[in-house]
Amino acid sequence: MAIQTQKYAFTARDASGKIHKNTMEAPSSSVVASRLQERGLTPLMVEEAGGKGLNADITIPGFGETIGLKDIAILSRQARRDDLLRPVAPARVDHSGRPDGEQGSPEGGHGGP
Repeated sequence: MAIQTQKYAFTARDASGKIHKNTMEAPSSSVVASRLQERGLTPLMVEEAGGKGLNADITIPGFGETIGLKDIAILSRQARRDDLLRPVAPARVDHSGRPDGEQGSPEGGHGGP
Protein backbone atom coordinates (compact mmCIF):
# COMPACT_ATOMS: atom_id res chain seq x y z
CA MET A 1 0.00 0.00 0.00
CA ALA A 2 1.49 3.33 -1.12
CA ILE A 3 1.64 6.32 1.19
CA GLN A 4 -0.46 9.17 -0.12
CA THR A 5 1.39 12.48 -0.37
CA GLN A 6 0.34 16.07 -0.82
CA LYS A 7 2.18 19.11 -2.05
CA TYR A 8 3.19 21.58 0.67
CA ALA A 9 4.55 25.08 0.30
CA PHE A 10 7.18 26.06 2.82
CA THR A 11 9.27 28.99 3.92
CA ALA A 12 12.44 28.22 5.87
CA ARG A 13 15.58 30.03 7.02
CA ASP A 14 19.11 28.65 6.75
CA ALA A 15 21.95 29.16 9.25
CA SER A 16 23.11 32.34 7.48
CA GLY A 17 19.60 33.84 7.68
CA LYS A 18 18.70 33.42 4.01
CA ILE A 19 15.00 32.70 3.38
CA HIS A 20 14.09 29.71 1.20
CA LYS A 21 10.63 29.30 -0.35
CA ASN A 22 9.65 26.19 -2.26
CA THR A 23 7.29 23.22 -2.35
CA MET A 24 7.72 19.60 -1.26
CA GLU A 25 5.69 16.41 -1.62
CA ALA A 26 5.12 14.67 1.72
CA PRO A 27 2.47 12.72 3.67
CA SER A 28 2.01 15.60 6.17
CA SER A 29 3.24 19.07 7.08
CA SER A 30 5.15 17.65 10.08
CA VAL A 31 7.15 15.41 7.69
CA VAL A 32 8.01 18.50 5.61
CA ALA A 33 9.19 20.30 8.76
CA SER A 34 11.32 17.28 9.77
CA ARG A 35 12.91 17.07 6.32
CA LEU A 36 13.73 20.79 6.39
CA GLN A 37 15.37 20.43 9.80
CA GLU A 38 17.41 17.47 8.50
CA ARG A 39 18.71 19.80 5.77
CA GLY A 40 19.76 22.40 8.35
CA LEU A 41 16.82 24.70 7.70
CA THR A 42 14.47 26.21 10.27
CA PRO A 43 10.85 25.93 9.09
CA LEU A 44 8.98 29.24 9.32
CA MET A 45 5.79 28.22 7.50
CA VAL A 46 4.46 24.95 6.05
CA GLU A 47 1.00 24.78 4.44
CA GLU A 48 -0.82 22.84 1.76
CA ALA A 49 0.06 24.19 -1.67
CA GLY A 50 -2.29 24.75 -4.57
CA GLY A 51 -4.82 27.18 -3.20
CA LYS A 52 -8.00 27.71 -5.15
CA GLY A 53 -9.73 30.83 -6.42
CA LEU A 54 -8.15 34.05 -5.18
CA ASN A 55 -5.81 32.08 -2.91
CA ALA A 56 -4.11 30.36 -5.84
CA ASP A 57 -0.57 31.31 -6.77
CA ILE A 58 0.20 32.14 -10.37
CA THR A 59 3.10 30.31 -11.96
CA ILE A 60 4.78 31.75 -15.04
CA PRO A 61 7.02 29.25 -16.85
CA GLY A 62 10.67 30.27 -16.73
CA PHE A 63 10.33 32.45 -13.63
CA GLY A 64 10.98 29.83 -10.92
CA GLU A 65 9.00 31.31 -8.03
CA THR A 66 5.26 31.82 -8.05
CA ILE A 67 3.57 35.20 -8.08
CA GLY A 68 1.50 35.36 -4.91
CA LEU A 69 -1.40 37.55 -3.86
CA LYS A 70 0.94 39.92 -2.00
CA ASP A 71 2.96 40.49 -5.19
CA ILE A 72 -0.21 41.17 -7.20
CA ALA A 73 -1.47 43.62 -4.56
CA ILE A 74 1.84 45.50 -4.54
CA LEU A 75 1.94 45.67 -8.34
CA SER A 76 -1.65 46.94 -8.45
CA ARG A 77 -0.90 49.67 -5.88
CA GLN A 78 2.24 50.74 -7.74
CA ALA A 79 0.44 50.78 -11.08
CA ARG A 80 -2.35 52.91 -9.61
CA ARG A 81 0.14 55.23 -7.91
CA ASP A 82 1.99 55.71 -11.18
CA ASP A 83 -1.32 56.33 -12.99
CA LEU A 84 -0.82 53.31 -15.22
CA LEU A 85 -4.40 52.23 -14.66
CA ARG A 86 -6.15 55.61 -15.04
CA PRO A 87 -8.91 55.76 -17.62
CA VAL A 88 -7.99 57.29 -20.95
CA ALA A 89 -10.29 60.02 -22.33
CA PRO A 90 -11.89 59.12 -25.65
CA ALA A 91 -10.57 60.86 -28.77
CA ARG A 92 -12.32 64.09 -29.76
CA VAL A 93 -14.78 63.51 -32.57
CA ASP A 94 -15.59 66.35 -34.97
CA HIS A 95 -19.01 65.72 -36.48
CA SER A 96 -18.66 68.47 -39.12
CA GLY A 97 -16.95 66.14 -41.57
CA ARG A 98 -13.78 68.22 -41.61
CA PRO A 99 -10.48 66.82 -40.41
CA ASP A 100 -9.25 68.28 -37.10
CA GLY A 101 -7.64 71.65 -37.55
CA GLU A 102 -9.47 72.67 -40.78
CA GLN A 103 -11.60 75.71 -40.48
CA GLY A 104 -14.53 76.87 -42.51
CA SER A 105 -17.97 78.30 -42.10
CA PRO A 106 -20.51 76.01 -40.45
CA GLU A 107 -22.79 76.42 -43.50
CA GLY A 108 -20.28 74.70 -45.73
CA GLY A 109 -19.35 77.85 -47.69
CA HIS A 110 -15.84 79.08 -48.26
CA GLY A 111 -16.26 82.08 -45.98
CA GLY A 112 -15.27 84.48 -48.77
CA PRO A 113 -17.28 87.33 -50.41
